[in-house]
Amino acid sequence: MQQERRKKVLILEDEKTYRELVRDVLESDGFEVSEASKGRQAIEEAIKGKPDLIISDIVLPDMHGSEAIRRILNSGFCQSTPIVFISSLIGNHEKNSSALRINVDGKEYLGIPKSSGKNKILDTINEVMKN
Repeated sequence: MQQERRKKVLILEDEKTYRELVRDVLESDGFEVSEASKGRQAIEEAIKGKPDLIISDIVLPDMHGSEAIRRILNSGFCQSTPIVFISSLIGNHEKNSSALRINVDGKEYLGIPKSSGKNKILDTINEVMKN
């Protein structure tokens, strides 16, 4: 019987502690995780690893998160890869909403606050990966 391939997720997050927290949440749920702390590093990692999902912070040390995502999507390797933005810039003021939307080149992506708990992170990721 053939074993199903684990889904690969790339985390683009400059805060090491938070990146590790999200990694631990994802790995405990069976995902294969790669990490990047800068936009340029994430572009290289995405092209090399061809993730099934990218989770990106918005504020990064070398470029805006939407610019990193734009470059990844335009690379030709990850054009249909789902994206979730996760940032402290996204407030919890819409607690009844499943997530906020972040626009990159006319396409909307889900955005969730960094203050989201493990269940909210996993629910959002699973929702995005179903589509």
